[in-house]
Amino acid sequence: MQLPAEDGQGLMRKLLTMNWEETLETRFGIMKDKIVVLTQRSVADLSPEEVSRAITLSATIANDNNKLLREKFGGRSIG
Repeated sequence: MQLPAEDGQGLMRKLLTMNWEETLETRFGIMKDKIVVLTQRSVADLSPEEVSRAITLSATIANDNNKLLREKFGGRSIG
């Protein structure tokens, strides 16, 4: 989601709440005026299954929330 949003303060509160309650090993962040979904893990002993899970979780959280967040807070879609 591209920033700025119409209700930036409401959006930030929602993202922080979601980071605590809903995003599992992922989290929302801001990178170059875009809302992004991130995950972080040490590469020591990283298995292919863990890479797949991280990609799946990040993509799912982003896809499930993109439209809802844009509709509620007025941001633009990326791409």
